[in-house]
Amino acid sequence: MEVLIVIVVLLLATVVLVSVGDRLNLPWPVLLTLVTAVVIVIPQMPSLHIEPEIILPIFLPPLLWAIGQRVSWGMLRRSWRSVLIYSITLTAVSALVVGWATWMIVPGISIALALAIGAAVAPPDPVAVEAVAEPVGIPRRVISNLQTEGIFNDAVSLVLFHIALAALTAGTDPQPPVCPRQFRL
Repeated sequence: MEVLIVIVVLLLATVVLVSVGDRLNLPWPVLLTLVTAVVIVIPQMPSLHIEPEIILPIFLPPLLWAIGQRVSWGMLRRSWRSVLIYSITLTAVSALVVGWATWMIVPGISIALALAIGAAVAPPDPVAVEAVAEPVGIPRRVISNLQTEGIFNDAVSLVLFHIALAALTAGTDPQPPVCPRQFRL
């Protein structure tokens, strides 16, 4: 029950901080980061353990809803091919390149773990793009396109991450042919 109360408080605090950020014309991702940093250093905060399996189902739907509210569905209808091709192809290629580089640099790392790391860092953050792009004066059409692609970027990276995680937990890590695995730095 304690975990549920903390999750509800976190979600309410997020809604309040987003509203404050919008009202004061401040980037709310920065506000969330600052408040989180302050809460972490409070010595009286109890230690809380949340099961990893419930994090994604609890926090992902509100994030997707918030992004879905900002998506230009007309733009998606007009340019769905380019959005899908760029978001799927570039995210998958980024994940594979980061995974390959991790596998080459880190001795003893499995391919599945390297792919999981690549999938975790591959998608760009559309919220950060919006927070930075609007004050700079980037056209709203470009920001809308990036937000729309962001939904698909996240989906592709989540699928790749879960595939890599499934390979790790099943113990079926694929091994490529023998090749030099380490770069000398």
